[in-house]
Amino acid sequence: MLRVSINLDDSGLRNLMARWMVKKRKTIIDGLTIAANTLCKSFMQYSLPRDNVKMEKVVKRDVYRAYAGPSDVFREIRQMGSEESAKAFWAFYQIGQYKKAEKLMQAKAPAFAGLKIQKFDGGAAHKAARGYRGHVAENTKPTFVIKDGSKRGKLNTYIASKQANVGMVKAGWVAAWRDLGKVSEVPKWVSRVERKKGLILGSASKQFQGQASQHIIIHNHVRHADEAIEPRYQGYIEDAAAERLAKYFKIQLKLMKPE
Repeated sequence: MLRVSINLDDSGLRNLMARWMVKKRKTIIDGLTIAANTLCKSFMQYSLPRDNVKMEKVVKRDVYRAYAGPSDVFREIRQMGSEESAKAFWAFYQIGQYKKAEKLMQAKAPAFAGLKIQKFDGGAAHKAARGYRGHVAENTKPTFVIKDGSKRGKLNTYIASKQANVGMVKAGWVAAWRDLGKVSEVPKWVSRVERKKGLILGSASKQFQGQASQHIIIHNHVRHADEAIEPRYQGYIEDAAAERLAKYFKIQLKLMKPE
């Protein structure tokens, strides 16, 4: 969970906000809500990933690192100089004679020695191989060779389901933003994640009781939200959000023209 803020103690920003409230007949609640909206939008835009295409490729690569497919074994046997053994392995695999294929693999493919050919485990091996940041290390040895490596097989269905989660951190900011009201300029691939049923990705809680305790706290509940932005970059985004907020007030007060 990540907690963030715009510092409204800045005298210049507070002055702009106060003038805006008087001119537009707004309340402190309106001002805080505009500030929170600005912050959510900034974090949604600047948090990783910048786009979904590259990250979906990373997801696919990570899953494949946890499992081996028959084509991996075929290439390994052929590279070891045994074309006939490679063809025999492939033939046995294709007709479902996995024990014979496995025996050839053990004898002719040293990179896969000790592995079994078995059914997909629902993603358990991938989840076990993921490190602290959610990625699978480059030198990870496959857990086993999967039986159904076809494009429509369970492994590829699993990969597609994980790729569909790309953008979850951004969706957490959008969910918090939506708690405050209307959202805008949200990429479709982020909205796709945010609309998933049963997911609580983010929230905004308001506290307006008493002059000294008026605030809005924004929560991003996604597990790796704090890792999607470097700590030093978090400060930069908070400052940028404050600048956007000041710009909004200036435009509203007609102190400057919108770009």
